[in-house]
Amino acid sequence: MNGSALQEIPISTLRAFKIALPPSKPEQDAIAAALTDTDILIESLEQLLIKKRHIKQGSMQELLSGKRRLTDYAVEWSTDNLSALVQTPITDGPHSTPVFYDSGVPFLSVNNLINNRIDLSDLRYISREDDQLFSKKCKPRKNDILLGKAASVGKVALVESDLDLNIWSPIALIRAGARIAPQFLYYQLQSAETAAQITVLTNSSSQGNLGMGDIEKLRISYPEIEEQAAIAKVLSEMDAELVVLQARIAKARGLKQAMAQALLTGQIRLTELQAA
Repeated sequence: MNGSALQEIPISTLRAFKIALPPSKPEQDAIAAALTDTDILIESLEQLLIKKRHIKQGSMQELLSGKRRLTDYAVEWSTDNLSALVQTPITDGPHSTPVFYDSGVPFLSVNNLINNRIDLSDLRYISREDDQLFSKKCKPRKNDILLGKAASVGKVALVESDLDLNIWSPIALIRAGARIAPQFLYYQLQSAETAAQITVLTNSSSQGNLGMGDIEKLRISYPEIEEQAAIAKVLSEMDAELVVLQARIAKARGLKQAMAQALLTGQIRLTELQAA
């Protein structure tokens, strides 16, 4: 590229590019067809993923609002402030910046809350001493819910294992009490009704963040505990389908990349053409 503000490749450079070609037009066509078939597969899987996400979104809207009831459940729903439904006061991580290390106790920020799950692919670590100090205020454990309250407000994740970790101040920790199932509350915090409340509360904040007092005021609707578990099970199964489908898409993309690398460089020749 030249040094101008508008980055471009000179025509002379393009003309000098060397392109690897198979010896015959039929082989070129066969390679293009193989890669096109893979593109079609990926596109069909992506469209299916979009469809299933829409179905799940619709199911959440109906099930988490009580508009659609599961069989055998008819008891009227209740609505309370979130502060009345937790086992311990809602808290957050330390507001100071710790020293980070290459290993130690995983220290989560909102960047680790991706697609409503905890993402451990890009972690920072703190010392065991800092973890013990921070744990006096906040220490996540299995079935706790993490809610982004700064930077990326409204992100949600459920702590699904006993992994030893801690959180920074942009994340609030919510521990469900006896009247509400953790997984149901996890989904309810993703609902359109809760998202609308979070938007209003965030917009009213001078810093564009969600305050601890505001989180406590979130109005949560819920049925009896047995129906909560049934609703969470339905939505969890939908999530599992989405995870499997996303894995299939990732696998198909990886396969296409490997095929392109092998076929477009001649590392692998199509069997039927070699035989010919």
